[in-house]
Amino acid sequence: MANIHELVSKYRYDKKLRKYSDRHEADSFFFSSINDKKDIQLAEANVRGRLNTYSKIYPLVNDDIEDLGKAMARYETAVRKAIQCYDLSDGRFAYSTEELQGLINSVFEYQEKVEQVMWRKAVQD
Repeated sequence: MANIHELVSKYRYDKKLRKYSDRHEADSFFFSSINDKKDIQLAEANVRGRLNTYSKIYPLVNDDIEDLGKAMARYETAVRKAIQCYDLSDGRFAYSTEELQGLINSVFEYQEKVEQVMWRKAVQD
């Protein structure tokens, strides 16, 4: 496994981690409001909860997809902040290499799940 510096170098500017945040223009206010690991966990819980909700709803409407995309954009933004701030001296974003890789992998997993919900919406129309 790569060390943390290689991981950060690889993903710091990776466009795959901006799939929804570029589309939904996640605002700088949200980026600045992420202060520690708890905020990242809340962003993840938000995406997970919306995926759970929208997987049970039929029919889906455009607002549902927009809401899910915005939640995903916020989670991407939160993980990118963790990547940028992993080495802060106060330890608010202290992640091991494995933990940080897990966060990055979870972004990609959630992106796939969001795509599945969007596909379901597309075929229902």
